[in-house]
Amino acid sequence: MDSDKRGSFNQVRDLEAAKDYDNVRFSKSKRMQRLDTWEQEFAKLVFEKVGGQQATILDMPCGNGRFFETFKGAQKLSLYDYAPTMLEALVAKHPEAEACDRKQGDIMTIPMDDGSVDLAFSMRLFHHIEEAEKRQKALSELSRVSKKWVAISFYDTATWRYIRKRLRGKTPSGYAVGFGTLEKEARDVNLRIVLKHPSVSLIEQQRCVLFEKTV
Repeated sequence: MDSDKRGSFNQVRDLEAAKDYDNVRFSKSKRMQRLDTWEQEFAKLVFEKVGGQQATILDMPCGNGRFFETFKGAQKLSLYDYAPTMLEALVAKHPEAEACDRKQGDIMTIPMDDGSVDLAFSMRLFHHIEEAEKRQKALSELSRVSKKWVAISFYDTATWRYIRKRLRGKTPSGYAVGFGTLEKEARDVNLRIVLKHPSVSLIEQQRCVLFEKTV
């Protein structure tokens, strides 16, 4: 994967910018605020589903700790990101995160043993991955390090936002895939979808899914 399309993808080198990245990103419009609400709801749903305070969780890429408040009550929380500046911003913004397992790493080769966590969680990463084989490799790595659960977000092609841009001859932002494609790629690495959030979305490309390992 190209160096500008890993981990947090926009490798914010300025610490102050990194600390404020999520606030700037998700406060600029009502649409982005709505997406943030969806994603925060999904993180909370997943946290309870996988065991809550009894669970061990990997958040990758963790950014500056957008989901830290939801996951910090886990039995063990691992916070990994490709961008070292984001890891610095994480601790600056959430000092409690200093006690967590924090590492710089690439999702294509997660620096973690097999079956290390109950949940491998990856938000706002997959729509940056164009090639099917790399997308499946990332899924495979998340499945490898998880004992049972994997949660991701991705861009769905069967949505009005994606279709409208195509009809207008515009290139949609990010790399979208159909649910059928994602399900097949997931099956190939022993994952099956057990939860979609929102359950139905005909407008926004962004979808969140929870997988369960089948073996």
